[in-house]
Amino acid sequence: MNIIIKLIYKALSKFIKYNFMDFEEEKKYLIFNKSYTYNDIDISQIGEDERKNFDFIKSWNDDTYLLHYTKTCYIDPTYGWIITKNNKILYHSVPSSYRHIIYNSEYGQTDKPDKILFLRKKKKIEIYDKIISLNELCGSFGKNYFFLWDALFGELALLKNNDININAMPILIPKSIAECSFFKETIKLSPIFNNIKFIYRDKNFIQCNEVYQCKVIHYRNTYLNTVLSWFSHIKPSKHTTKKIYLKRDEKSSRHIENNNEIEMIAQKYGFEIIDNNKLTVEEQIKLYRQVEYLIAIHGAGNINIIFRYPNNLSMLEIHTSTKIPASYAILSNQLGFKYDAVIGSELKGETNNNWANKSYFYLDPQKFEHKLKKILKITI
Repeated sequence: MNIIIKLIYKALSKFIKYNFMDFEEEKKYLIFNKSYTYNDIDISQIGEDERKNFDFIKSWNDDTYLLHYTKTCYIDPTYGWIITKNNKILYHSVPSSYRHIIYNSEYGQTDKPDKILFLRKKKKIEIYDKIISLNELCGSFGKNYFFLWDALFGELALLKNNDININAMPILIPKSIAECSFFKETIKLSPIFNNIKFIYRDKNFIQCNEVYQCKVIHYRNTYLNTVLSWFSHIKPSKHTTKKIYLKRDEKSSRHIENNNEIEMIAQKYGFEIIDNNKLTVEEQIKLYRQVEYLIAIHGAGNINIIFRYPNNLSMLEIHTSTKIPASYAILSNQLGFKYDAVIGSELKGETNNNWANKSYFYLDPQKFEHKLKKILKITI
């Protein structure tokens, strides 16, 4: 019987879906809405062999907005989408990373909120008067250290800079980020969070009479000064500069197969081997305020480079060959840092189509040393 019910439920879910609010109607609730491109990002400092892998930056675009919906609505527990009383979804409440899914027929629009689930759980709705809903941290991004700083704190800064009182109403965030140890650590480090009441999006729909929602431009320093000011009191005991090689655990999503060999080369040039996982958030902030040269495999922990701003930093980022994210190339450009990249190669006999590149890869020692000398300005 349970199997039959599940099959019926699955079939009905394909047809009983929400539609989007008329875009002109939604505009009434947008305090601002701006689009940006990334064609101003200078990638000329990246080595010629690697530069072609970053050309796609020029075709990127992103948006930022501040939405204030002033009617009774519901917040979807999975993605944080705003649903009106007449069952319309506000387009701007859809996280940017999921918008292509919504409008791609290949996915059959199956990721819209589940109306049947809503009807079933209506008795468990949590009710508030006014809330702030931060929903860019969803899916796999919900437990990501990078997006804690870039998205969640960036959005709080956007709200403050637009005179929204973030202490006057509860702030709704995914339970997944709230349970992360780095989130719990970080909000204890600044008094800005003392009077903020976080509530958690988990299994229940949220009903409210008024909601603010916003989005920042990713990898930009638009609100960085505000975020950094919250942690400006955290300083190292000694004002020295450091050369850091950031290592990753073998169980991490990206790992250099010949890492010992690469570490030995880095150490030859005075680099200290550091593992962020063995440091508290406060220790990481203090450390990165001192880093003048950084070598690191692409990963969320590299967001700590923001704590070096406005001082100088030269970064050499190590990438796998299957996918090359541009987040730190863009961010370094925005912060006035020097940035270069070195790309590894897949091990023979291995294939990997996973976007997160969960595999070992090989890094040519000679190529690595050549790049290392370049960032240190050693004659090659």
